[in-house]
Amino acid sequence: MKQEFSKGELVGLQSSNLHSFNRFPQSEPPKAKKLNRPKETSIPLKTDKQKNSKRNEAPIELDHTFVSDKVPQAFVQLVKYFFSDAKTIEEYWHMVQIAAFRFECDKRTEDVLAIAIKSFKQLICKLKSTKQVAKPIAFFYGILTNKLKEFYLEKLAENQSDSMAFRMVLPGGEVLSYDWLHTEPDAYMD
Repeated sequence: MKQEFSKGELVGLQSSNLHSFNRFPQSEPPKAKKLNRPKETSIPLKTDKQKNSKRNEAPIELDHTFVSDKVPQAFVQLVKYFFSDAKTIEEYWHMVQIAAFRFECDKRTEDVLAIAIKSFKQLICKLKSTKQVAKPIAFFYGILTNKLKEFYLEKLAENQSDSMAFRMVLPGGEVLSYDWLHTEPDAYMD
């Protein structure tokens, strides 16, 4: 039995729920398909969420033309033949920047670029000759660090041979300098 109410009968009621009950016919047994429950939930939101929680798309790799302008083109032109991905090229250049900053050479861009190119060529030689390099970026950083250390020590030696003076700026702006290599020791007072 199905009970239905017209709109006029519901106007004065305060209840907002309306239920309609249908009885099953007594002569038919329930179907077997309805008794077997599916293994997955039948709620579409849950099944869609479970199936689509991970993206099936592979990330798009950008080629060397998408490399940042901060990376010198000479470096990009060399690295692109071995690693064409823009992100990988930028990671190699980032290692160059870290190493240059470590040895206070970050302002000498031409020298750092030349050392970076030599270091990368040495890395490629090692990669082609043996397969023992597990992490090429780390190996590149090691080569680069050794070359920049040599460069730094050469420049430090050049600067020290030109002038062995100790220079200090006092708070008043006065510059105090002392050349400890070329100054005669003062006579000690008794």
